[in-house]
Amino acid sequence: MASVPSLDPGSVQVWRLEAGSARLDQCTPLLDQPERERAARFGLPEQQREFIVTRAWLRRLLGAYLGTAPSGIRLDYGPQGKPRLADPASTSLEFNVAHSGGSALLAFTTDGPIGVDIERPGRDLEVDDLVPTLFTPRERHQLARLEPGLRRTGFFRLWTGKEAYLKAIGRGASLPRQDFTVELADPGVITSVKPTDPGLPRLGVQWLSLPTGLVGAVCRGAPPWRLAILDPIATLA
Repeated sequence: MASVPSLDPGSVQVWRLEAGSARLDQCTPLLDQPERERAARFGLPEQQREFIVTRAWLRRLLGAYLGTAPSGIRLDYGPQGKPRLADPASTSLEFNVAHSGGSALLAFTTDGPIGVDIERPGRDLEVDDLVPTLFTPRERHQLARLEPGLRRTGFFRLWTGKEAYLKAIGRGASLPRQDFTVELADPGVITSVKPTDPGLPRLGVQWLSLPTGLVGAVCRGAPPWRLAILDPIATLA
């Protein structure tokens, strides 16, 4: 397998993957037994494929970064289910994954915790009903200032930014989403996360330039940092 680009200090690499473009017969053997059992619990075949392909490519990328066989990667999980290396003492590599609707993002850095989220906004979701319970007054004000045709996208940008932050700090659903504010910005611009609790870290969020129909964000430490979006199949196949 070809090597991954150098992951220098201050850089973030996000690999974007379409589950339908990978072969299951090449992916399934890379998973360990608990991962195969977890995949079997997904009710729909497309959900199983999405999980299997994402985990297989996570292992392939971790193996490429660490110089080891993908099947030899040992993963552990934090209290909120965030995957991590079972033996992190030997490396500064941090990673996070997200998948939705057949698309996946796999994010890597060597500069502290990282979180990533991706959504494929569905038209059946009534986002206006969720705004009061999910967003802070500042975030609701930002949405209200957008033109009506842009508010749905704005909703999912805020949503992915907040989810990426929660995943970066390993808190998941244990932290109310109204305990921190994300400032909207254009893709490519690193924006700030402002917690109301001084004990929470102040990290940066950057929205990703993705194909139409996808919204994604990555969260890492305070800027500056450099972002690259890569295609694993084209680069490493």
